[in-house]
Amino acid sequence: FQKVISKKENDINLIEACLWIARADDPDHEIKGYLEQFDRLAEEFSRKAESAKTDLERIKVLNRFLFEENGFHGSRHDYYRPENSYVSHVLEDREGIPITLSILYIELARKIGLSIDGVGLPGHFVVSMNMENSSPQLIDVFAGGQLMSLEDAKFLVASTTALNWDTDYLKPVSKKQILGRVVQNLRAIAERKQDNQSVLRYLELLHVIDPDDVSIKGARAVFLFQSGWQNKAIRELDEIIKQRPSGLDLRMIENIRSRFQRELRRKQELGPKNSD
Repeated sequence: FQKVISKKENDINLIEACLWIARADDPDHEIKGYLEQFDRLAEEFSRKAESAKTDLERIKVLNRFLFEENGFHGSRHDYYRPENSYVSHVLEDREGIPITLSILYIELARKIGLSIDGVGLPGHFVVSMNMENSSPQLIDVFAGGQLMSLEDAKFLVASTTALNWDTDYLKPVSKKQILGRVVQNLRAIAERKQDNQSVLRYLELLHVIDPDDVSIKGARAVFLFQSGWQNKAIRELDEIIKQRPSGLDLRMIENIRSRFQRELRRKQELGPKNSD
């Protein structure tokens, strides 16, 4: 996974990276076969898009190919199951959530030279197509590739969150940010299930995506300690304290470290016979 996402932004293959995320949950998860399946889909789409003259015509071809001819659609039932965050599941069952459908959309569009970025609206991921001589065109992939106006985007945010509108919501996100959002979705599902082993696995993936994210380091330290890796957890907190990132309550981190150290000392004093 780290090797795949260490490439330059334009060279990162979102499909391959997402398959490695699924591989983290299932060591037997196939990657090569799904990549070949996507390539066949992309080749068929490229042939169908050859006659399209403009970018908007190509988008119409893509929408028709993806949603009408191949039956891809947004998940309306059991929306929060982990499989909806796996691109492999989307390729198999033709069903996904906004971000996984958008990943498929972005990578297919790239095959014919369309410039499409991910846009992380709060509560609902969409994409935007870069247009010559005009503003980017927003597209709601979850809604079958529906073209969106600015007012549509504002309404979407207002109807799905309690947040006030911010123009920064329209800024394109990087591929690493897209992958981070996929993993955060999986993390949220695991936390609701109180599946700490999976939560720790997702925190490790998030750390690979952004090693400098202090919030991930802190959360990872807590889960490492709870999972029995006390010394590693303390080293994690030592690294945060050493970096002294701005905007962070270092006293709180130091207090957590002290508590971890006391707990570790207590367990060591109890010894293996009396320790739980």
